[in-house]
Amino acid sequence: MTAVRQVSRIPEGEGIPVGQVVRYIGVGGFLGAGKTTALAKLAGYYTAKGWRVGIVTNDQAGNLVDTGNLENEGNLVKEVAGGCFCCKFNDLIEAITSFQSNNAIDLILAEPVGSCTDVVATVIRPLLELYGQTIIVAPHSVLIDPMRLKNILMEEEGVLSNNVAYIYKKQLEEADILVLNKIDSLRREDLVKLVAYLENTFSGKKVVSISALNGDGVEEWISMLEGDGPAGTNIVNVNYDIYADGEARLGWLNATARLSGPSGFHIANFLTGLLSSMQGTFVARQKEIAHIKVLLKTDNGITVANLITNSYGPVISKITVDTCREAELVVNARVEVDPELLKSEILKTIYSVSQEHDVAIEVLDLESFKPGRPQPTHRYAGPVGA
Repeated sequence: MTAVRQVSRIPEGEGIPVGQVVRYIGVGGFLGAGKTTALAKLAGYYTAKGWRVGIVTNDQAGNLVDTGNLENEGNLVKEVAGGCFCCKFNDLIEAITSFQSNNAIDLILAEPVGSCTDVVATVIRPLLELYGQTIIVAPHSVLIDPMRLKNILMEEEGVLSNNVAYIYKKQLEEADILVLNKIDSLRREDLVKLVAYLENTFSGKKVVSISALNGDGVEEWISMLEGDGPAGTNIVNVNYDIYADGEARLGWLNATARLSGPSGFHIANFLTGLLSSMQGTFVARQKEIAHIKVLLKTDNGITVANLITNSYGPVISKITVDTCREAELVVNARVEVDPELLKSEILKTIYSVSQEHDVAIEVLDLESFKPGRPQPTHRYAGPVGA
């Protein structure tokens, strides 16, 4: 294991406007856990209370479906790209500072990359240690998708490779609050079973069940975030060789394209067909999907659809119009496959499905790669103030 440097103390609040205090809620979780929907729900709750809310999204590359989705709902959003918050800590601080300088924000909601772990030691603890006078940090939440929990920890289906699953397990170990999401998709008996598993496996952690989609359980979660519980209590022992290999096994692709169908095309059918075709491709190649999400933007609104595993079909999480003639398509794909193969298969699928729907397509931007080794800006391995 390569050591991560322990930093010395720097002046507290450096970069944050003097006299301003902001609350910070970080919501982690593996790819496809529903973090963006959860942040939108939290933003709506606090905005309704009169709070000024800023959201910071995060990814290995720019042009995120999440950013477009949140902005479309009227949220103030900044994007930190090019690495996780741990490696882009100064960019996170710059985003917070910018919010404070321009908007006098009361609350920052932050969503680290879904393949990132060791967040407590590299993000939460540095915030507490270096900015404790200007940033009030809430307990660290990690969202959990029920199907992914079954696949990885309960070993009902072994789908992701061991080193990718290692990241997932470490995310849960470092959480202050485990948030079982998407309970609207579960039968009552399955929900009881999963909650019992989490409580028994992660004894001492707070566990809450929610549906970020319809709001069930969200107020109970908020009461935990606002309670007296400490933040960042669980610094985990992370083997960075395993961590780096796990991230590098995931191919990442971000793409945008312009669509044009003179006779009009049905948006839901197009996106469902697109994701189903991608799923069929990677199932046939025995390459596991970690998350593929697409956003289709028209002059009248957006539609968002997701695919989070090889085992379950695509889900449309938001739709505003049924048909259109022109639109912009954004694709974010994370699949356990070589980036070049990911690129070729995604492009092939986009062109094929567009042809089936009599839609002309122009790819405007495409980036496909695998993440580099995490190199955190800071890592605090001991108690705050030590």
